[in-house]
Amino acid sequence: MNGTLEVNEYHVVSRAGQTSIRKGNRSLTLEDIPEGAQVKVRGIRESETVNGRQQVFAQEIKLQDEEQEADNDDGDGKVTICHIPPGNPGNAKTKTVSASAVPAHLAHGDYLGACNGG
Repeated sequence: MNGTLEVNEYHVVSRAGQTSIRKGNRSLTLEDIPEGAQVKVRGIRESETVNGRQQVFAQEIKLQDEEQEADNDDGDGKVTICHIPPGNPGNAKTKTVSASAVPAHLAHGDYLGACNGG
């Protein structure tokens, strides 16, 4: 099913057959994600601005367990991401970046929230 989800003021678009939505090993639909739930968005394929809002197309939307939840936006326009250096995925680091930098990070494989293990 196609649909959108709001994540840090971005419209994250899912497409049937192209976007995996899950919690752990369980497949979900957008309707299964409760409002306000924490998610990780990975594999941004496209990004565009529609009606002044950033819209991104995701390959994966992963619902986080409560113990994994973290507040991605610290209130001053900064967003916590897991930065995965291109060509060096073993050197992933949790970073805080400006909200305007998020689309570029998501486009090369970074994702919202802290990296596993910090």
